[in-house]
Amino acid sequence: QDLSRPGRYMAAILKHVLLLQRNVPAAAAFYEQGLGLIVTQCSDSYAELGDGLDENGRPVDPKDEKAKPRTVLALKAVGNVSQLTTGYSPFVNFEVRDMDTAVNNMLRMGAELDGPIKYPPQGKVAALRGPDGHMLGLYEMSDSPFAGGNVMMDMDRVNALKKGKD
Repeated sequence: QDLSRPGRYMAAILKHVLLLQRNVPAAAAFYEQGLGLIVTQCSDSYAELGDGLDENGRPVDPKDEKAKPRTVLALKAVGNVSQLTTGYSPFVNFEVRDMDTAVNNMLRMGAELDGPIKYPPQGKVAALRGPDGHMLGLYEMSDSPFAGGNVMMDMDRVNALKKGKD
């Protein structure tokens, strides 16, 4: 999109999702150990977790203290009961590489499944409620050549598979 042309508007850019928490360090550990997010900042009152990619979408080395992944999740401590009331909103969704591992990690960290894991043609989908009541969605893309994306590209992949080239 050419943003220099008159009459064009820049789309909003999502900075992060902010979740209100009772215990920020415990919540940061939940998302770090449960989903593998990278904690870039954490105190008793506020934390930021990154997705492992820099602002250009390139992977960062979590051991490199100068490399900072983009923030996707921010956690803020609050003590007011009304601020901590949760329902089915917000629903924070994550794409994972291994559904079974992610669900097991999150269950060990105090999450609860909100219904069974589902297996639509596109992959696996799970809904969980985190320890502080936030709803979390997990999605693992199917290995099927028909899972989402461009159908023509998928047909090319199917043909390559038939010929043993993929």
